[in-house]
Amino acid sequence: MERKKIIGIISVVCFIVSFILTIGRYATMGGWIPYGGVFVAIFLNYVLPFLGFLASFFSERGFLKYVGIYGNLLIIILTFVIPIITLIFWFSNPIP
Repeated sequence: MERKKIIGIISVVCFIVSFILTIGRYATMGGWIPYGGVFVAIFLNYVLPFLGFLASFFSERGFLKYVGIYGNLLIIILTFVIPIITLIFWFSNPIP
């Protein structure tokens, strides 16, 4: 296989793994992580989609590239951007 196609497959695999684990985290309210799972949760929910997003730009033009870009971007928005925006609004309200 060509190198760019392998990079596209890696990007899609990163998306699929992080998507399944993100849905599992939301479905179980975070209870699936074992004792040392903070590092695992950070890696799988933040770093893996970011690496897949970056890898998708180096992949071959086509279906794998678009799935890698939009899929990993969706996971980044769900696990990083929306919680940050929610925290900004949560702590910006003055105490009555």
